[in-house]
Amino acid sequence: MRSIRTIALALVATAFAVAPAVAGAHGQSGHGSSGGHGSPSHNSSSAGRGGSSRHGQGSKSPKKDRHHHPGNGGGSPTGPGDGGHGGNPGGPPWNPPGPDPLSTEALMATINQYGSSPDHYSGTQADWSEENTVAEQFAADGLQVHSIAYNFPRFKATKISLITDGHDIASTALAPLLYSGTTGPDGIEAPLEAAANGTIPADAAGKIVVVSQLSKGTIAASVPKAIAAGAKAEVFVTKGPGDLPVWEDVNSRQGTGTLPVLIIGKQSGAEVLADAEAGDHADLTLQAELGTATDYDVWGELPGVDTSRKVIVGTPVSSMVPSASERGGGVAIMLGLAKHYAELPRSQRPENLVFLATSGHEVGFLGLPALIQQKGSWFTGADTYVHLGASIGADTGVENPDGSITKTEGVATNLTLHDSENPILEAGSVNAFAAAGQPLKNAAMHLGGGGEQVYAYQEGTPEISANGGSLWFHTAADLPEVVSPGILTGLAQGFLGSVNSILAQPAGAVIAANTEAKADAVGYVADNHAPGNAEFGATGFGGPGLQPAGAGPWGN
Repeated sequence: MRSIRTIALALVATAFAVAPAVAGAHGQSGHGSSGGHGSPSHNSSSAGRGGSSRHGQGSKSPKKDRHHHPGNGGGSPTGPGDGGHGGNPGGPPWNPPGPDPLSTEALMATINQYGSSPDHYSGTQADWSEENTVAEQFAADGLQVHSIAYNFPRFKATKISLITDGHDIASTALAPLLYSGTTGPDGIEAPLEAAANGTIPADAAGKIVVVSQLSKGTIAASVPKAIAAGAKAEVFVTKGPGDLPVWEDVNSRQGTGTLPVLIIGKQSGAEVLADAEAGDHADLTLQAELGTATDYDVWGELPGVDTSRKVIVGTPVSSMVPSASERGGGVAIMLGLAKHYAELPRSQRPENLVFLATSGHEVGFLGLPALIQQKGSWFTGADTYVHLGASIGADTGVENPDGSITKTEGVATNLTLHDSENPILEAGSVNAFAAAGQPLKNAAMHLGGGGEQVYAYQEGTPEISANGGSLWFHTAADLPEVVSPGILTGLAQGFLGSVNSILAQPAGAVIAANTEAKADAVGYVADNHAPGNAEFGATGFGGPGLQPAGAGPWGN
């Protein structure tokens, strides 16, 4: 039964007071000792997590300043965590199963923990803390924990502001376009120029152009045109809920551009566009720390009967905003599946299982290509890569003219399956999600599938993935409140059924059934299906790129 309810936009208005006091997170609310949210569902017999701080032992919760910049820097990837858990080399001892790790209570405890951080921006303490939280849970459940590190171009905004002759724009309505140009500490002062639909006027030289998504303008098309016209900067109006800006995933590989671009919410954006039409001037500031950043991927392994084969279940953990539904759903189900299979005797795991948390997602889908670059056939030779993509568990929301939001719960309407054109995977996943009461349609990956799993598809690795979006996607309102517990729990069962259907296949069957996908992937370029960089266009993949940095803090 689907239910519909209307909620006030106060949820959006309070988004920047994120970081609610979620007691204990993984350490106290279902991934360690009991307490916190009161969920014992992920309690482990291993010591080490109970009673710890929100992101693990000795790690502090990231802070947020008035400019709402991504990340908060400081520390290093080797700071959080103890950098040395290796799990049990022979696999976890079998213990009788405890409370269901895929229960609603257990899954929502992870959602609340993950969504309590204002961001998980790649290459910062906020992201490393989350990765170590995941790694510590893997270790507590008896998985063998590993990691690889990589370097990439750094862009961490430190100050953004926009003031017109008539309006001082609230910091909550602004976000930087990552890897766009930067200004000096005093910013840029220039006339505003209206260019709502992205058509840049001939006299835009020396001006700040204002482009609007509501008028079908796009960043990808307008930024190169603004540069060619000699504009000093761009303001891009988005159409997220309330007055929240909708952040953009951007490819970091080429480094930082030359045109400063600020993203703005639709209400403040309408004011700035009106100011531009009136011939006003503006002061725009976008400062950022540049250089080189380091991040890492972390995974936990469970040995099976046939150690020459593996199924990999992965999800990104990095993001620019709380991302409780965008990323938290994948993290929750991944940890739940890891614990579920760890509680089974090895004899019931026909092959190895690997649970993978990748980073660098919002800055160009870096995590998976970095892993493939360093681990090669260890990843690409897997029987299947199961990708827990974006917005798993998100409600369906519609913003009404009065600013309230109507949410429709019951069945996920925002997700699509992409299954490598592999008949075994297509049938197994479609049937599994239908049996779980969350039916999903499958679409051919080579015809438009998106998400980080494009790099697995490019390599010919059989893959199952589910991806989607929501009203709150890439905004600071993506908080635990926008996750539907019922939808999340049903989708968890769908992924469990999908993995079980793979494990039930004889050795070599899934790979042998991937011939059509391999044929379709000939000439497929994953970079063309990943975030770009508007300024660098087709040359956006290149530049400094990804540099391997060896083993991460949890060992290779």
